[in-house]
Amino acid sequence: MPFLQTRGGGSASGFGVGSGGAGEEFITASGGQLTASWYDGTYEWKTHFFLSPGNSTFTLTDIPSSTSGLNFVLVGAGGGGAGGHDSDWFGGGGGGAGGAVYKTEHKPNAGNYTITVGGSGSGGPGAASGSGGATGLRGGNGGATSGFSYTANGGGGGNPSGQSGASFGDGGCGGGTGSSTGY
Repeated sequence: MPFLQTRGGGSASGFGVGSGGAGEEFITASGGQLTASWYDGTYEWKTHFFLSPGNSTFTLTDIPSSTSGLNFVLVGAGGGGAGGHDSDWFGGGGGGAGGAVYKTEHKPNAGNYTITVGGSGSGGPGAASGSGGATGLRGGNGGATSGFSYTANGGGGGNPSGQSGASFGDGGCGGGTGSSTGY
């Protein structure tokens, strides 16, 4: 059974794919960063990572009929946190986590596939010190990550103090709410 792996935490995002198995012919693929190849006693695992925001090409040269296909994970980028409130202790909300898509035994045809990795949401600037109670600005939404006609949405940006969280599409989490302006 093939295996795919990705990593992402906070605002990191990415995509990975692996293949192989005992008695199977191997899928021949290139693209991304081949970071691991190991045998676990039953299966041969190969992992490709796509971690830099933007588009990359993943090429499947050969997919023998004896393979069980690809397993893959897509992770959308996290949203940025909001800026803080004036010079006091009222903080901005944290950015929401990106959504995730996990598929097993996916059997695409040989060919070139575009893998798009979403960029992290930017942090919202804080209010200027001594600005008389002004709040910071909302954080930016995280970008979507996509491949093989599937999409993992990015997380929502965090909100300044006193504003509720906002969602950013199916699969991505909404940004957090900033702290209250009351005591």
